[in-house]
Amino acid sequence: MQHLVNITRHYLGQDTILFRSDGPHERRYRCDNVSGTLATANFRSLDSAKKMLGIVRRVDGAGTLLLLQNTSLAGLTTGTVPMTIPLDLKF
Repeated sequence: MQHLVNITRHYLGQDTILFRSDGPHERRYRCDNVSGTLATANFRSLDSAKKMLGIVRRVDGAGTLLLLQNTSLAGLTTGTVPMTIPLDLKF
């Protein structure tokens, strides 16, 4: 994940705000916990929102900014941003 963050910041700038999202499993959030990114939590009900908030707080800490999205209202994101990355890119 850190490699993807580095590539994105290289092309879009260091002041780019990056979000990450995972399913409702703590081990996934722990695996994808990358410095300099903000967590999002997708939920369908108030109970699952509280569960997701608890997971993210345990992984990222209590003061972390968090974006909560109700997937039953918002639907799924279908757009993608195409990006070409040179093969000789060095970090």
